[in-house]
Amino acid sequence: MKMRQLKEALEKKGAAITERMVKYYIERDFMPAPDYPEANQANYSEIHFVRLLLISRMKGAGHSASDIRHRISELDKAISETAEHRGISERQAAFLPQTARREYVAILREFPQEVSFTRDELLEDIKCDRIVFDLAIDTGALENKVSYNSSDRLILLCVSSLFEADKQEDSGEVIETISDISKINNIASQMAAFYGRNQENRWLYEELLSGIIKSRMENRWE
Repeated sequence: MKMRQLKEALEKKGAAITERMVKYYIERDFMPAPDYPEANQANYSEIHFVRLLLISRMKGAGHSASDIRHRISELDKAISETAEHRGISERQAAFLPQTARREYVAILREFPQEVSFTRDELLEDIKCDRIVFDLAIDTGALENKVSYNSSDRLILLCVSSLFEADKQEDSGEVIETISDISKINNIASQMAAFYGRNQENRWLYEELLSGIIKSRMENRWE
């Protein structure tokens, strides 16, 4: 995307930036330099979008420059590990779609915002295909409802990322995996409801849950 498109995308998220700011962060290695298909025509990627959004969110939350630098270093370490695992350069790893998705998921998790989406707005916001949305509904990861919130957006982004990873690996396991995770989430919700209704016997539920987990783990390694 061009600089204008990058700025517009960030403005939609409430992150106002200038071209000078973008150059400043690139010069200080907060993000990789853009591609230059032609002289003086920079082509920015999703990694620039997510890094600038993260910086904006952290600054808005009152984090210092050193905090932001430390966080960027942690993200760069993950990119280095990806590069080593795949046998590619760190720059190539930084521009992988899954790298931007991973960092965007972290932003949504750490800086949730009170937002409301229609289905179409949700799909547009995270650039998700309708087939993936239907998959999330069918597996129980999402409910079929009129409006969706920031938690729903995070769930759908994770489902979309799993779907893309599954296609690359050609494993065919993603539907079963998401379904299993959804069942676990449902069990957790039920346990929370039990805790809320039965405070006096909460310790019994906790001991029961602890015993079940311990038993499963022991069986796993036999």
